[in-house]
Amino acid sequence: MTTTRKPEWLGKVGSPIAPLPRLAVNVEEAAGMCGVGRDVIQAALQDGTLRHRRRGRLYIIPVDALREWLNQPGNSPPPRKPSDDEPPTPQDTPASRPLILDTRSMVAFTGIKPSTLRKLVKLRKIPHFYVGRRLLFGFGAIQQWADDMSSKMGHIELDDFEDDDDS
Repeated sequence: MTTTRKPEWLGKVGSPIAPLPRLAVNVEEAAGMCGVGRDVIQAALQDGTLRHRRRGRLYIIPVDALREWLNQPGNSPPPRKPSDDEPPTPQDTPASRPLILDTRSMVAFTGIKPSTLRKLVKLRKIPHFYVGRRLLFGFGAIQQWADDMSSKMGHIELDDFEDDDDS
């Protein structure tokens, strides 16, 4: 059996035959392109917010459908986390603030200790939600919660929630 080698110019930019751009992707590729997990894409497919076709068990998602889905409110990928060696970016303008905070961002934003934050979540004293096992906080809900707490108390007192063993 003889094999034929591809010409060196095949598939390169400026070659007579350039590869075509992808028109559709599967769930894993869509999750990677959007910067979200497979579960988020699967949920969007199940509730019908993301246009797709099925071939057996395979979901085929058009790339333009992904763009439409990402442009809908609430479907943006989460903000990129800075690496350990780069300093965090300042969060002083509303446009630069993420819409969803993870536990680490919440601690930095509010100044509440992680143990206190966990206690507030456990006692259901602070608005939160889970995606899988990941604890998240909506930025708008946290601002509203802080406003409500400050109007009720004059200022937020968290001493009742502080752990004795963390002091």
